[in-house]
Formats: sequence, C-alpha cells, structure tokens
Amino acid sequence: EHDRLVSGDDIRISLFDLRHEIPDTFLLPATAAAELVKFDIVEYALMESWIFFGTDDGIIFCSRIVVDEYPDVTEFFEMKEGITMKLPSEFKDSINTVYPMADGDFDIDKQIEISITKNALKCRSDGASGWAETAIDIHDGVPDLTFKVNPVFLSEVLSKETTATHEPGKLLILSGKLKHLMSLVV
Repeated sequence: EHDRLVSGDDIRISLFDLRHEIPDTFLLPATAAAELVKFDIVEYALMESWIFFGTDDGIIFCSRIVVDEYPDVTEFFEMKEGITMKLPSEFKDSINTVYPMADGDFDIDKQIEISITKNALKCRSDGASGWAETAIDIHDGVPDLTFKVNPVFLSEVLSKETTATHEPGKLLILSGKLKHLMSLVV
C-alpha cells in the first residue's frame, strides 16, 4: 500500500501509517534503511533497480532496491483473544536497566523475562555475570502473564504512550502510528 511503511525480519514486523501517500512502492534493504534514517529526507526518485533520496542540504543518498514483492503481513496483526494493557511510562527504563545482564553475543540473541500481575510489572534478566530485576507498580487488572522477549527490540518501540496486546507466541505494541508485532520466546 502507498500509505504505510512495512519492515520485518524473523522476529518482528512493523507497520507505520504515513501522513501522506507516496506514489511508489519499493523494497529497501535493511542495511540501507538503517543509514537512511539518519537523514532528513525531503524527496526521492526511482530509476530501475536504484532509489535516490535527497535532503534540503543537497545530500543525495542512493541504494539498490530489492526487485520483489513484499508479502502482505496484515493477517499477523489480527489479535483474536489477546490481553490488552496500557504500558507504564517507566517500562522502557526498566527494560534498559535489566538488559545489560542478559546473555547473548549479539542484540538479536538477548532475552529478558516480563512478568505481569495485577499489581506489578517485572523485568528480569539472567546471565553469566549475574541477574537484574526491576518492578513497577501497576493496577491494570490484567491476568497474570509471563513471557520472554528481546529487550532491544521492545525498548525501541516504547517512545510514546503505548499499549500492548498479548496472545500466545506474540506481542502487539501500539505506539502512535506504529504497530509493532514481536514473536515471543516460549
């Protein structure tokens, strides 16, 4: 579709609703997208298997595009029996506090445990160096729930007022115009 950005990998899928439609669809490699977000892009142009982005400062960023069709991922965002709660503003700080103790050579390998009860939201990580745990008082009335999740990816999407819906095996985060679906470690 021309009114949203979609990205994904083996662990997560994100949908972002754009303010304005763009006339073209294209697949940009993740490595190029990671660099592109560092610039304030004001225009773009497509030419065969290349895309060019421009800034007001005259910077031109170019990348090859992937010539393929991105799969429709909207079905994965349907939550039929989920438990929804508003996430407290301190949640991101809690994740970032326990994250350094999580085992894993790379960010993608790391996991923390999230436990939710009617009175507390806890973040815990265990690793070879030790463990860390934080607790936030909540009074959301959600059923008890425990799952493991990648702390880096979860922290990245917690910048605005956020709600989360959990179903077995997946967590849907809604933050402003961003819908972020994460696969959970079971």
